Amino acid sequence: VMQTAGLLPDITVRETVQLTASLFSHRIDAEEAMRRAGVTDFASRIVKKCSGGQQQRLRFAMALVSDPALLILDEPTNNLDAAGKSKVINLISSASTPILVISHDLDLLSHVEHIAELYAGSLRLFSGNYHAYREAIETEQRAAEAEAAAAAEAEKAAEAETVATAEAASASTAGRKYRTETTRTGHTHAVADPTRLCPPWQPHPRPLNAPRHAKTPWKT
Repeated sequence: VMQTAGLLPDITVRETVQLTASLFSHRIDAEEAMRRAGVTDFASRIVKKCSGGQQQRLRFAMALVSDPALLILDEPTNNLDAAGKSKVINLISSASTPILVISHDLDLLSHVEHIAELYAGSLRLFSGNYHAYREAIETEQRAAEAEAAAAAEAEKAAEAETVATAEAASASTAGRKYRTETTRTGHTHAVADPTRLCPPWQPHPRPLNAPRHAKTPWKT
């Protein structure tokens, strides 16, 4: 069922449905199609004198007369006033024929049983109306945000651990270099016991707190 056009303006609603029915070998009675579509009350009205909502319901009757296995409605409530929209939504909600609706009308989408989302080349089916669909999408978004935050924290912790490991390795290397230099030169102010730096065949150096004129007993 198209959004607009597809109608002959100068014939009646009944004549339009009957003409459409004559095009199909498999069809239902035109009066039954008009009853299902809710156009019986203005069946004798000229098409061009029908309101937008009435013309949309007429298109619905034209589609139903062939007794289809599936109806595809493209923006069926576009450009309709509140009353016309309400009647079309009620008509769709009560229809026994399976209907696929393409629409941006949230009022209409709140009456459907399933939502199919076509995004980035993928089709996903959600149970429930538009509100259930939004809730499912928001739940997925919150979960994705929480996962991203956890990943960021894990990456931050890994970077901190890498830095700490590098600093520890650097400190260890510096310590080994310091000990090597002390052993090689035998001179440092950081060593508390200077006797450890003297070979056993050399005399003990003068104690740091001994008077310069005092004689120091030497050990050999």
